[in-house]
Amino acid sequence: MMNDQSIFISREITQNALWENLITQGYNIHAESLIEFNAIPLSILPSSDWLYFYSQTAVQYFHTQCQVSKFDVSERKFAAHGVRTAIALIKLFGANVKFTYNSKESNSKTKLRELIANEKILFVQAKNSLRTIQTELGDINYSELEVYTNKAKMKFTIPKSKFLLLTSPLNVRTYFSQYPFSSEQIIITIGETSFSECLKYTTEKYIYRSDENSEKSMYNKLVELLRK
Repeated sequence: MMNDQSIFISREITQNALWENLITQGYNIHAESLIEFNAIPLSILPSSDWLYFYSQTAVQYFHTQCQVSKFDVSERKFAAHGVRTAIALIKLFGANVKFTYNSKESNSKTKLRELIANEKILFVQAKNSLRTIQTELGDINYSELEVYTNKAKMKFTIPKSKFLLLTSPLNVRTYFSQYPFSSEQIIITIGETSFSECLKYTTEKYIYRSDENSEKSMYNKLVELLRK
C-alpha cells in the first residue's frame, strides 16, 4: 500500500529549510537525481557574439572549462534559459545577463530572435540537448557547444511515492523505465518539456506544472495540492 505522505523529487534538494515544515508533519521525502553527469573537455571556444546557456549545469561545466583553458568571455553577451540559469551566470561569471528566456511568455523566443539579429549566438548545452530554442528560431547564425553528457542511471531504488516531482524529460523517462505509473500518484513537473514527456505515461488528469522553473515553485505547487 502506498504511503500518502511519500514524496519523490528527481534532484537533490538545495533549500533544506523550504521542506522542513512537511518533514515535521510526517512526510517522507526522497530526493535523488536519476541522471549521471560528466564533463566534455574543450580545446577551443568557438567565436560568437552571444553565449546562450540552457541550464545551470551547463553554466557550471562551462565555467570550469574556462578556468582550466583560460577562455576569455569578457566580450561575450550572456543569455539564459530560465531564472535559475541566469542566477548561476551572475554567481559564477558576475555576468550582466542580457536575456532570460521565460516559457510563460508567448513572445520570449521572438524577443531573443530580435535581440540577436545580425549576430552569432553559441548555445552551450548538454550532448543530448533537446535544442528547443535554436530549432524554433528560424534562420539565425548559430553554433553549438556541448560541455557535458547526461545519461540515465542504470541502477537506482526509489520508494513507491504518492507525489512525484519530476524535473526534466530525462528524469521522467528514467523513472518510468523502472516504475510504472499508478493512478494513486500525482505528478508535478518543471517546464513544458517535462510535462509533455509525462503525457507518454499517463493523462493530463494526474499532472501539474509548477509556475516557475525553481525548487521553491515546485514546493509551492505541492503545498497547494496538499491543501485541496
